[in-house]
This record gives sequence, structure tokens and C-alpha cells, in this order.
Amino acid sequence: MNTIRQLTPFLWVVPSRFYYNSGVIISQNKAAIIDAGMADDEVAAIREFIQEKPAKLEALVLTHSHPDHILGPRHFPDISLYAHSDFAQEATRVQEQLVSTFNNWAQQENFNLVVPFTLPIPSYSLGNDSNFRIGEIVFQVYHFPGHAPDMIALYHPESRLLWASDMLSDAVIPIVQHSVIEYEKSLSRVAEMDIAIQIPGHGDPSTDAVEVKKRLDEDRTYLAELQQRVKLAVDAGKSLEETEAECESMNFKEREWNLEGHKRNISWVWNEFNNPRSAMTNLQ
Repeated sequence: MNTIRQLTPFLWVVPSRFYYNSGVIISQNKAAIIDAGMADDEVAAIREFIQEKPAKLEALVLTHSHPDHILGPRHFPDISLYAHSDFAQEATRVQEQLVSTFNNWAQQENFNLVVPFTLPIPSYSLGNDSNFRIGEIVFQVYHFPGHAPDMIALYHPESRLLWASDMLSDAVIPIVQHSVIEYEKSLSRVAEMDIAIQIPGHGDPSTDAVEVKKRLDEDRTYLAELQQRVKLAVDAGKSLEETEAECESMNFKEREWNLEGHKRNISWVWNEFNNPRSAMTNLQ
């Protein structure tokens, strides 16, 4: 596993070999984990790290219900679980898909099937205007839909730190699996925040406010152009294939790596504008 990196006196980032970040918060010998890992050895390393501090693990926070973010809790069945109030509904709605995805990953990556995947059931709900506390550290909770309907981010005003979940990656374009309109609104709210330290769910953390703003500007520019191009195509009655052609020339970071994600985004947004009433419930 990659090296655990301390970003503040109370927060460590645990990068996964699957290009995914978990977080460990420790205060007053109490610990919480954000998105508690994917592979069994990585989860075990997080547990060992906390024990060596030493600290007592008291809480798990899940930023949203996508499969790569919800595998860890099965290793901590007795720990309080925090997630957005919509988490249970979203996870239940796609439960078969989540189980299938876990089983496929388990076979491909030799995950420990002795601890089978079970749908995480939150003990406590988090949403806008709520706080998450561990020890003396208090995070403000923000609901940022767009990538997922139940996605939350954690903000610590004193250190100006944002755990951004699946936004503001240095290498991954915004992935729309809920609503491009809601995603743009979420980024507009992020733009009003004072951020000096930012951790994405996928990619490298940043401790440079200029870099954070650059990521934000890139993501907002990409989504605005994507929405504009797809909306014009839909209004003109163009098919998905024709809309894909309209968006082919768009510029975005790490183009070769993100091309498939860009194509999926076009499909999500095309469906959103063609089926505005059902898009945000049926597209995930």
C-alpha cells in the first residue's frame, strides 16, 4: 500500500492502489475513518495505523453509496456509521448492482470473501447544516449532489480543509452519475468556500489554494460546456450518437485516460435532458 500521508495535525490520507483515498481523523485519542478502504489488506493497514497511535475507532463516514466507497464497513460491524439521509434509499435501490460489483472485484482482486459484502446501514444521518464531530474536531457537512444524489463533503473551517469526495480531482474529470444541473450547483457552492487544503476521492490531495481553484475552474468549465453542447443537441432533436459527435472536440484534462468517462457523461446528460422527470432516479 502507498504511504499514509499526514496533511494536518488531525487528518491523514490513505491512498489505495486502486486510485482511491480513505481518510483517518484522530482527536483526543478518538478516531474516525472516511470511506474505509476497498481491499482487505488496505483496510487492515488502516486499522493497524489507528491502533498504533493509539486511538479508539468510534465512527465511519461514507461520502456516498457508489460501490468503491462502501466496501470497508463490512470489516467494522460494530462501529457507528454516518452517511447522508438519502444513502440508505440509494444503496437499497441498486443493491443487486452493488453486490454484483463487489463479487466481480473480489474475484479479480482477491478480496477476502470470508467477510461477504453486506449493504452498509447508517447509524446516523448527515446533511446540510449538520456537523460531524470526533474528539474536539468538528466538520461542517455539505450535501453536494451531481456525481451521486447522496454525496456529502466535509469541511473544517479552522484549517480551511475540504474532504471533497468525488469532486475536484487533479486527474479525473467530473463524472455525472446523477445530474449535471445539480453538479454545477454543487460546484457553485464550493466556489463560495475558503479552501486551502483539499482531498479528492480519487487523485492527489492539494495544500495549495491556487491549485484548488484551478481544479474548481477546470471542472466548472468542463461541465458548463458539456451541458451547453448536449442541451443544444437535444433541443435540435439529435440522437445520442449525433450528440456524442457534437461533444467529441471538447478539451479536458488527461484526455486519453478520461475519454470513456467523457462518453458516459454525454450519455447521462443526454438522458437527463430527454427525460428530466426520471433521469435523477433512474440513471445511476
